Amino acid sequence: MFRLATLDDLSAMAALHRDVGHEGGFMATLGVRFLRAYYRNLVLGPCGVVLCAKSEEGQLLGFVAGSLDAAAQEDQVRSARVRLAIAALPDVVRNPRAFTGALQRYRSLKRNAEVAKYYLGKGARAEYWAWNPTSDSSGSLILFRRWIKLMRLLGAEAIHFEVDEGNLRVVKIHHAFGAKTTAVMTTPSGQRRFLLEYPFPETVTHRGR
Repeated sequence: MFRLATLDDLSAMAALHRDVGHEGGFMATLGVRFLRAYYRNLVLGPCGVVLCAKSEEGQLLGFVAGSLDAAAQEDQVRSARVRLAIAALPDVVRNPRAFTGALQRYRSLKRNAEVAKYYLGKGARAEYWAWNPTSDSSGSLILFRRWIKLMRLLGAEAIHFEVDEGNLRVVKIHHAFGAKTTAVMTTPSGQRRFLLEYPFPETVTHRGR
């Protein structure tokens, strides 16, 4: 079953992100409290689009999270920075290196900042795609394609996103789905990252005479 995420899904989403995002994933280092607060901000925001896959028993199998307006989403994160920082504090104390990553990421959100961006901060954007590794992986592909279709129905003209260099298999999957690599960048932390885009054909608008 596929449906839009609600507040009832936040804990399961945060736990899944922590469990599958621990290898090279920055946000996972900030802990479940932070992830829950971050996705709450996205689910409640006017531009957030989070699609979940659930089992017949109601278990979260996976989710895709993104936004129709990355710049507006950045503004939401800035406005919620105190709440997000408090949520991340316990895990940052246990893992001080996470503080450096958090500071670099926050600086990258500042408008006109000289610090290199981690991503393209405009237009529609895919933020995170997670799937329970114990579930049938084909469901993960169906979930993402449905999210892409939903974003297009909601008016996205193209979808931008990033994939770290260590996930070349994921890059190949996106290329097979029709995405194109637009650039390769290096983050302030030294991580090489592919910038990709799903371009959508121009929508024909029929005007009345």
